[in-house]
Amino acid sequence: MRRARPGEHADGVNRSTSAGERRDVTRSVILRALTAAALVGFAIVHLRIAGNYAGLGKHPLALNDQFYAQAVIASLLALALLVRPRLLVWLATAGFAAGSLAVLVYSRSNCLPIYGFDGCFSENWSVEGAKNAAYFETAALLLAAVGALTSRRRVTPGSA
Repeated sequence: MRRARPGEHADGVNRSTSAGERRDVTRSVILRALTAAALVGFAIVHLRIAGNYAGLGKHPLALNDQFYAQAVIASLLALALLVRPRLLVWLATAGFAAGSLAVLVYSRSNCLPIYGFDGCFSENWSVEGAKNAAYFETAALLLAAVGALTSRRRVTPGSA
């Protein structure tokens, strides 16, 4: 039986990776971990402030329920990024963070009414969790945008 050369396994297949490939993998893992951390921070902030808002009875869109839903979605996206970091997951994360940040900024600025919304919610940035939510949402948005721009479609043998 032939001895395996450096970088080869006993079956004779060379599975060595270049330093550049290892750096790419390391960067990808760090980016995924940072984005997931931003999403978890986002979820924690939303879980904490959800209790500050009373439900609207049997109304399906009670404000506290929206905060809980955002926390669940952020947690699921964080998990998806760690388990299966595909372009679609990066884009969903960026879209979710952008939408959440837009609502946060819109609700705290002097704005015009938009169809279906009467204008601002008259809250300010001193509301508990508002600034922290903005920090986490901004971080998640920027990191997810970088992730989407740098994600590659992996071609496996037979799928080309």
